[in-house]
Amino acid sequence: VFNRPSRLERHKRTHTKQPRVPHQCSYCMKTFRKLNKLIRHKRMHTGEKPFTCSVCGKGFSESATFSRNASLTKHRRTHTGERPYLCLICGCRFKWSHSLSRHRRSHAHRQMCYPCTVCGKIFDRPSKLERHKPVHTRKPKTLHNCEHCNKSFTQQEKLIRHRNCHSRTNKHPCPDCGKVFNRPSKLERHKRTHTKQPRVPHQCSYCMKTFSKLNKLIRHKRMHTGEKPFTCSVCGKGFSESGHCKAHEKTHEEQPEKPHSCADCGMCFFKASELRRHFRSHTGEKPFKCTLCESCFSRSEGLKRHMRSHTGERPYKCIICGKQFYSRQDLNIHGLTHTGEKPHLCPVCGKGFSQLGNMKEHEQNVHIKSEKYICNECGATFTRYKSLTKHRRTHTGERPYLCLTCGRRFSWSHSLSRHRRSHAHRQMAGDTSKEMLSFEGPSENPDSLLCSQFTVMTCGVVSV
Repeated sequence: VFNRPSRLERHKRTHTKQPRVPHQCSYCMKTFRKLNKLIRHKRMHTGEKPFTCSVCGKGFSESATFSRNASLTKHRRTHTGERPYLCLICGCRFKWSHSLSRHRRSHAHRQMCYPCTVCGKIFDRPSKLERHKPVHTRKPKTLHNCEHCNKSFTQQEKLIRHRNCHSRTNKHPCPDCGKVFNRPSKLERHKRTHTKQPRVPHQCSYCMKTFSKLNKLIRHKRMHTGEKPFTCSVCGKGFSESGHCKAHEKTHEEQPEKPHSCADCGMCFFKASELRRHFRSHTGEKPFKCTLCESCFSRSEGLKRHMRSHTGERPYKCIICGKQFYSRQDLNIHGLTHTGEKPHLCPVCGKGFSQLGNMKEHEQNVHIKSEKYICNECGATFTRYKSLTKHRRTHTGERPYLCLTCGRRFSWSHSLSRHRRSHAHRQMAGDTSKEMLSFEGPSENPDSLLCSQFTVMTCGVVSV
């Protein structure tokens, strides 16, 4: 029995038409009703990946958005930042459907309360309560401190192995080149460099940087493509390296263990390296110095980012407009110009800005209008210390921006950028003149020779 005549007519055709011949897989003998499903299934056996990402070149077996395993479509969101899944309750957007499903459960869980029977602390999820319970039962870890330095270890064996680095002396020289090592194992590993064949370096196709190992090249390429294959199991945040992902997952614990504490402010950290880097904020130490100018930095990341202002390297490229930037932070801020997002709101008038510095500058110049920084030479006043620093160059004649091609120095970064373009134009003009001379060939006619010289002179003129 059918409730519609159209369904009855469609059902009648099933009694008259011929049965379909199923399409069978030659590998596992599984049958499919449609040929396209069989073709898609066979890729699982052959490993064929006909659909490639146009940005990073990674291959996938599925591409259609309506497909159940639309791997290429999902992968493209890592480059474009697209978030098609919208939460109708709070308006948050997500890249993946499972992230939206997990987020929806958080709205339902917020209405529930799960108190701890020991300390009375309340949680919105039973899983968080179970993760919290071992806090009351586990014993605090004993830290073993080194008497020679400030390092501490959770295991006695690691402390004993660390103490050897204080008593060890460089007494293992290489008989071939004379280089001295502090461990016999390092000396044996070094000896193999004199006998083995030189390795073929692996080159990055984006910045032409070479690496001795393939896994280092793969990890380096993620800096250009923005790929983050390691995701946090709690919040879904992506990372380019597994070590960074594991360190981030510890922050979701109710009381994460941070054994390294600062003696000045009491802040605690997961790693001793994070504590040493933090301690520079108290001492003001800046051990990383630029070899081309007098700039110093407290972190190595700051020096690497600063060196790109001298070399002109811009490894971070916008996939929408093609504009390149020195750092990933500048690329992320630039991406807001395409999305139209303005997360920073002025507390006085409510005007939105894509960058925090622009919002503070607007608040200072429009609402406060206070002139704090005064030049001692000419008395000019500025609302920003950075503007005063740039202004002082007009008195001191400082030129911190160096051209690595000809050695000229400039007071402003935009002057150096304009000057670099002049070298590029001269090189292009020289190549053009060589091509024209080779095309004309030698000539004994003085008029033709004069004409060719005039052509070279004309092509050699460059407007800077």
